[in-house]
Amino acid sequence: MAKIPVLKLLITISIYCCVFANGICSNIYGPTWLDLKSLMNTTLERMSLSISLRAAFFCAGAIIGGFIYKLVDRGALYPLFILTKGLCVALIPLYANFHAFLAYSAIIGLVSGAADTSVNVWVIDIWQDKSAPFVQALQFFWAVGFIVSPLISNPFLSPDNKSKQLAKLSDNITTSTVASVSERLVAHSNSDLLTSTTESPLTGTTSIPSVNDLASIEEHLLVVQESKLYIPYAVAGSICLIGSISLLVIYIYRKVDSLTNNNNAKNQNEYSKANQVEPSIIKKPEVVKKEDEFASHSDLAYSKTKPYIVQILLFCCVMTSVFCASEMTTFQFAATFCVKLNLGLSKTTGSMVMTGIATSFAVGRFCGILCAIKYKPQHILLFDWAIILVGNLVLLLSNSGIQFLWLGAILIGFGCASFFAATFSYLRDRIEVDNFISSILILSSLSGNALGFPVFIGKYMDTMPLMMIYGNLFCLFIMLICFIGLAIIDYKYGIKAIVLKRLRQTQSNEMIEKLKVEDPK
Repeated sequence: MAKIPVLKLLITISIYCCVFANGICSNIYGPTWLDLKSLMNTTLERMSLSISLRAAFFCAGAIIGGFIYKLVDRGALYPLFILTKGLCVALIPLYANFHAFLAYSAIIGLVSGAADTSVNVWVIDIWQDKSAPFVQALQFFWAVGFIVSPLISNPFLSPDNKSKQLAKLSDNITTSTVASVSERLVAHSNSDLLTSTTESPLTGTTSIPSVNDLASIEEHLLVVQESKLYIPYAVAGSICLIGSISLLVIYIYRKVDSLTNNNNAKNQNEYSKANQVEPSIIKKPEVVKKEDEFASHSDLAYSKTKPYIVQILLFCCVMTSVFCASEMTTFQFAATFCVKLNLGLSKTTGSMVMTGIATSFAVGRFCGILCAIKYKPQHILLFDWAIILVGNLVLLLSNSGIQFLWLGAILIGFGCASFFAATFSYLRDRIEVDNFISSILILSSLSGNALGFPVFIGKYMDTMPLMMIYGNLFCLFIMLICFIGLAIIDYKYGIKAIVLKRLRQTQSNEMIEKLKVEDPK
């Protein structure tokens, strides 16, 4: 019996290691987004397609995860999913091709959806009624990974001298400049970039690319020569490898230990048959029957009814969908948002702002662990919503000074920290959360991104970066409507719960008195 708590602790620590690695892999794109764009020679709008693609396949993975864990032990599948994700992340900068990047994003989304479906339910199954702080701790370790991702990426970003090259090119755009760039492209085997300098099929003349086109090409060559993104991406993949191997070792140990216990149980059963238990200690059949009848009746709570489950789940899914669309898009474009503002900030500064967001995010999730012990999930949700709202309102002033940028970013990071975990706890307090319910919630969390919210924001990021804040405010408005809907449902069915509770208490007292009369001993 002494081994059970130790095994629980080891499994939980290994899960946290995988979640930490997952946090790094999920957030390493943000601080390196501009370098990835230049490395693949594409636009921010096209790059944002990978976010929606990843989210769409995440939804597909969540659906698959809702069924596959009924057939295969999650102790074996979850670490394999994390290992696959780490491998794909490590390969992204090694083969810098946009179409390959989309393929990697699809695979990463698929295995992430399948993995995230099980991990929350897994921790709840391990710790049962004491699971609330452990679920919040899951989000905390993910947030620690969020902090690490910009820290390990920042030293390997390319230098910020695009503006200098733009000024230089604007003063001297000649055919010799085009020829020089073309020669460099050939030397780097980037023939796809030569399309802007080839002969026109209609006029038969050679077109000279614009200043922005030449600057983009020069920036691409600079990133190819000086960027070392493969290092932080390889570190992220290696941490995934460590976490997944630790869980696989525990899984193998549990399987071997289970076979041993089964053999011992078989021998114990054979011994019990030879030594029957005395009849005097067995309960009377009629008493057992009445106790079972009372137990089954007491399970008829309002939270088990289908209308309540459907309504609560629907509002939680809509709220989670718009929240995660806002959260993921903000975290993905935060560094780019800083660079595109009128403040003239560098990519390094944008990466440091990402670190600030991640640090406040981790602090918020640690506070969420403590708050989950004392406060109700609905109170945590309302508080987080208010913090996110204030943060976005402050960011509206970010063009006026960098202090507003830092303050708004920190507030948003803190507010987003415990929101999803609190939503999960809110559901768990009201309905029975199994793998199927978990997969529905996970599925809804990425539906907003899959439907194109990041693509819409990415379309305006170059010209109007504040569109990201306007999109966040719209999402917060939808979340407020969901809060009101959930409060109405709780009030409506809460009245019914009071009536049912009093009825069950009355019937319980009557049944106890009846059992005392029939069985006075």
